[in-house]
Amino acid sequence: MIIIRYTFLQYSLKRNNRPLSEPQLLHLYLQIPAIKLNLNPNRFLRLLYRSAMILKRLIIPMTFSFKIRLLESSRFFFNTHNPVYLKGWAIPIATDISFTLGIISFLRSRVPFSHKILLTVIAIFDDIAVIVIIALFYTKKLSLLSPSLAFLFTLSLIGQDLRKTPISLLKELFNSVI
Repeated sequence: MIIIRYTFLQYSLKRNNRPLSEPQLLHLYLQIPAIKLNLNPNRFLRLLYRSAMILKRLIIPMTFSFKIRLLESSRFFFNTHNPVYLKGWAIPIATDISFTLGIISFLRSRVPFSHKILLTVIAIFDDIAVIVIIALFYTKKLSLLSPSLAFLFTLSLIGQDLRKTPISLLKELFNSVI
């Protein structure tokens, strides 16, 4: 049994002697920033869901994340002349937002709430970008079958959930963990 420990919480990745399913793990993954920011996880998920439903609000974090990726990778390529060092260019990309979230959690109430939410959403896009970078640049053979099937499955789930209200979705997410 794998146990994830935090300063005041302890999660077990098994429930009723069965491993957690993917929605439950996703719910835990989305609760971790809420715990780091000292927020009520349900309130954080509600805010995250509201901000994620409007594409205009997602353009700013996506743009920030993309520009950060370009800046870090270009800085690394221009300052490194040894080809051996170029193999580790994705390491700074994967760690920068973690330090930023750590500093914000240290500053607590001195940082506005909207900035905390913005940086958390940027961190989520940052993690997705790192996964794509690792898949594209650090694998020898990339199969497009699995990502395309996952994309189609995700679209079908989104199509099913469009008929539901945000509150019922949050209740389903919360009940899947409990």
